[in-house]
Amino acid sequence: MRQAAGDVRFHLSSDDLANVRVRGPLGPLAETMFAMCALHRPDSGAVQGEWRRHSLRRLSPAGACVMRFLTPASRIPFDLAALAGHTSDIDEALEAVRTAPDHWVREALETLPNRHILPAPVRGLADNDRQARLALMAAVCACHQATVAPHWDRIHTHLQVETVHAAMRLATDGLSGLLEQQRTRCRWRPPYLDVPLPRQERDVHLGGRGLDIFVSVFSRDLSMLIPADQHSPLAMVLPTSPDPGTALALWTSPQGPAHRRLAALLGPTRAAVLEAIAEGRGTGQIARHLGISSASASQHATVLREAGLIATSRHRNTVLHTLTPLGTMLLNGRTIQRSDNDPSATR
Repeated sequence: MRQAAGDVRFHLSSDDLANVRVRGPLGPLAETMFAMCALHRPDSGAVQGEWRRHSLRRLSPAGACVMRFLTPASRIPFDLAALAGHTSDIDEALEAVRTAPDHWVREALETLPNRHILPAPVRGLADNDRQARLALMAAVCACHQATVAPHWDRIHTHLQVETVHAAMRLATDGLSGLLEQQRTRCRWRPPYLDVPLPRQERDVHLGGRGLDIFVSVFSRDLSMLIPADQHSPLAMVLPTSPDPGTALALWTSPQGPAHRRLAALLGPTRAAVLEAIAEGRGTGQIARHLGISSASASQHATVLREAGLIATSRHRNTVLHTLTPLGTMLLNGRTIQRSDNDPSATR
C-alpha cells in the first residue's frame, strides 16, 4: 500500500459501497509504524506521555536511527505493512518483509523524500542487499519491542472493542455517521469521499474494489492507504483517540486495578486465561504461557466459552480460542455505546 498524498477525492460506486467493511486492527507491525511516528512527535500529549517516556528508555540507538528516517512524525512514507501484508503476528510480518520481492521494496523506497541518503545499516535496501534487509528487520523488531510489544495484549483488546463500535456505527449511521463520530475533516458526499491531505488535489476511482476500515491506537489522523494491487480494497485507518482513563489502562501493568477487578470476578487463573486468549491461542499455548496443565487450561476455556466470553474453532487437531465481543468488552472494562434512540443501549 502507498499512503495517499494530496487533497484526494475518492469515487465510490454502488459496488464499492457494497464492499465497505470494518476489519479491525492492521496488526502489530503497522501499529509499530504508527507508534514510531507518535514517538517522534513533540506534541504527543499527556495521554501518551507515560508510554512515550518508557518507550524512549527502551529504544536502542540503532533501531531509533533507522526508524526515525523511515517514519517521520507527519506520515508513514515507507509502508512496511504493504510488504508484510495483513497479519496479526509480528514474527510472520517480519518474515514477510524479509522475503518480499525486491521490486516491492524499491517501490516503497520511492515514497521516501531522501531515499538516496538512507542510514548506513539499510543503505543497500534498493540494491538487493540481504544484509540491509536483515538490518531493517532488526530495527523494526527492536522498535516493536520498545513501543508496542509490552502493551500489545491490551492494545489489541482495545482495538477489538473499537472495531465493534465502528461496525455498529457504520451499520446504524452509515459511512457519514462513522466519519462524523471520528471528528475528521473528511466529508462523505455520495458518491465522493473527500479526504484533505497536504498536497495537490487528485481523484481516485475505487472501481468496485471496495473500502476496508481499520482502527489504530497510535495513528493521530485518518489515513487512506492505497494498495499497489489495483484489485485490492483501499484501506482507511481511523484513529481511536482513547480517553485519558482508557489510555492509562493501556500503558499500565496488567496487574493494575483492571486486572484485579477481573480476577475478583472470574478468579485469578481464569482471568489470566481470558487475558491469554486475547491474542488468540490454543489450549496448549495457554498452558505453556501460564505454566498450568493442559487439562486445567481446557477446563477454564470451557467455562469461559459456556459464559459466551470466548469462541473455539477446530481445524483437524488444532484448537484456537478467541475472544467474543462480550469477552473483549469485559477484558477491556467497557460497554457498547449504541445510538441514543436505541432502547437496548447499555449505559
